[in-house]
Amino acid sequence: MMDFGVIENEIVAWLVSKNLNQLITIEVIGQNDSDYELPFGKTKIIVAFSNEEPDPISNSFDIVYQSSSVMFSILLQSRTIRGNNGVYALGNFVKKHLTGYQPTDGEPFKYAGMRFEQKVKNVFEYSLDFRTKAVVIQDVQEETGPPFKGLTIL
Repeated sequence: MMDFGVIENEIVAWLVSKNLNQLITIEVIGQNDSDYELPFGKTKIIVAFSNEEPDPISNSFDIVYQSSSVMFSILLQSRTIRGNNGVYALGNFVKKHLTGYQPTDGEPFKYAGMRFEQKVKNVFEYSLDFRTKAVVIQDVQEETGPPFKGLTIL
C-alpha cells in the first residue's frame, strides 16, 4: 500500500538532487496555512498528493487486490512566467525529471497536465499533475478457530 507522505518526501529529494539553482526552494506542502505562504524573493516548487481513484474492477477471486490511479500535484510559484526562474522553465524542469520517475510501491509517473491556478500579489501559480498506479491488497489474517475435523455425510 502506498504511503503518500513518504512519496511526497521522495519526490522532493529527487527534485532537489536534480536542482542546481539555489534560488528555487523545493518542499512538501505544509500542514498549516502559515506553512503555505507565497514566496518572497524565492521561487517555489511544492509537492502534494492530490487524489486517488480506485479501479472499480477487481480481477481477484480469493484475496482482494485492487489497483488505483494516484495523482501527485506539483505547485509552481514564481514572480515571473518566462525566463530561467519563471513557471514555464520550472514546469519543463519538473516534467523532465518526474516523467518516468518510479515512486516506492508505484508504477513510473506519467505526465497528466499543467494548468494555471492563480496570480496573487504578483506571484503566478501553476500546477503540474503526475499519475501513477498503486495496488491495495486485502490484509489476510490466519484463521484462529478450531481445526477442521472432517465432514460426516448421511
